[in-house]
Amino acid sequence: MRLDHKANFFLIDKPENFTSQDVCTIIKKKYGYTKVGHSGTLDPLATGLLILATNSYTKLLSYLIEMDKTYDFTVRFGYTSDSGDLGTDLIEGDPHYKVNENDLNVVLDKFIGEVEQVPPMYSAIKVKGKRLYKYARNNEIIDMPTRNIKIHNLKVNQIINDSKVQFSVTCSKGTYIRSLAKDIGEMLGAGGVVEELRRTGIDTISVDEAIGLSKLPDYEEFELRSYGHNKLINMANIDIDITNIDTIQNGGFLQSSIFIDQEECYLVTIENRVVALYERYNDKYYKPRNVLI
Repeated sequence: MRLDHKANFFLIDKPENFTSQDVCTIIKKKYGYTKVGHSGTLDPLATGLLILATNSYTKLLSYLIEMDKTYDFTVRFGYTSDSGDLGTDLIEGDPHYKVNENDLNVVLDKFIGEVEQVPPMYSAIKVKGKRLYKYARNNEIIDMPTRNIKIHNLKVNQIINDSKVQFSVTCSKGTYIRSLAKDIGEMLGAGGVVEELRRTGIDTISVDEAIGLSKLPDYEEFELRSYGHNKLINMANIDIDITNIDTIQNGGFLQSSIFIDQEECYLVTIENRVVALYERYNDKYYKPRNVLI
C-alpha cells in the first residue's frame, strides 16, 4: 500500500463569474487529481478565498466548515432584487435614499451577536429535497426556512457615494451576505443589494496567501504551495509507523498505548500524510472514525 502524495489542501483565490465547482473542475483537470472538493461555496459573482482538498483529503472537508468567514461587501441601497445581488432585475425600494453614517452604525449594532436569518431564494439550500433556486426559477412560493447565525464583527469600510457603502463582516458558517445586505437595507427603510462580494479570510487564513486561478503554476510548484492539514483541522495529531498501514486500511482497531495523550480523537498520519481519524473506543483501543486510504 502506497501513501497518496497527491492528497493535499490548497488555497485558491476564486475569480468572478466562476462557480466554486468550476474551480474544482479546473484544478482537477489541470493537475490530474482523482477528486477535488471545496469547503464553503462562494456565489458565482463573488470572489476570494476557497479552501480546496484533493484526492482522499476531500474526506476531511467536513472538519473545516465550522470556521468563521470574513468578507468585504459593497451594498447599493435604494433597491432590492430576488437574488439579493445584481444577478436578477433590480426593484426600486427608495431610490432617493441617501446614506447617513450615524443611521448606518445604529443599524449595524443590531446585527452583532446571534441573529436569525432567512436565506435568499436564489441559494442552494434544500427544502423538501429541492434546491431553493429551483423553486425561485419556477416562481413557486414556499415557506422559507430560517437559520441561526452569529455576526462577530460588522463595520463600515468606506462610504463610496450617497447610495453605496462597502462593509466588512466576520461571521459564522452558513451566513448569507446577500441576506445580510437585504436585512440592513430593510432596517434602513431603503432596500439593499450586494454589488460586490469578496471573501477575504477563513478563520486566521488570509486570501493574500491564496493562488490566483489565472496564475496557476506547473504541477511541481503547485504542490509546493499546499497548505498543511495541521493549520486547518483543530485536532490532536499523531504520526505512527508505516507498519500499521494495513491495519488502518482494513479499518482495524489500534492499541490505546499508541496515543500518548489519550485525547478523544486523533488525526493519524504516516510520513506526515493523513491516513485516518481515530477515536477512543475503550481503555485498550481506539477505533477508526474515518479512513482515507
